[in-house]
Amino acid sequence: MPKPKSEVQQQIDTAREILKPSPVRPNHIPRWFAQCLKPFRHKHDGTNMSFHRMREAVGGRWVDHYGSTLIVRREFGREVRTEQICFVSEPYGFRPDDARYLDELAKRTGVLWSLEANSWWYPGHTVRIVIEPPKATGA
Repeated sequence: MPKPKSEVQQQIDTAREILKPSPVRPNHIPRWFAQCLKPFRHKHDGTNMSFHRMREAVGGRWVDHYGSTLIVRREFGREVRTEQICFVSEPYGFRPDDARYLDELAKRTGVLWSLEANSWWYPGHTVRIVIEPPKATGA
């Protein structure tokens, strides 16, 4: 017999049903983001170590409940699914220092970041930081 869900898990499930945040693949670092982390990589580092070095270099309080997801964007009243998997982090709070850390990450790697209220981890209690790949340049 399955174990009954806790009250918190029931709240999370209800919020997900209403708000419909895109699900997160936990602890996944997309290949494109791993490539962006190269400036932080030491000679024998793998992706996870580069990720931790990046957190140390630019400040990492903003990283919590991270992974990857496809983001659904609304443009002119229609849903548009991005073609690119995005890296997301869903911390319980967001402070001005976090914005400075993310700006530093963007400056060093070219990634784009944004903040959304709708999160998968604990909707209504966590925020979603979306990190997208650098935009292609050229005409």
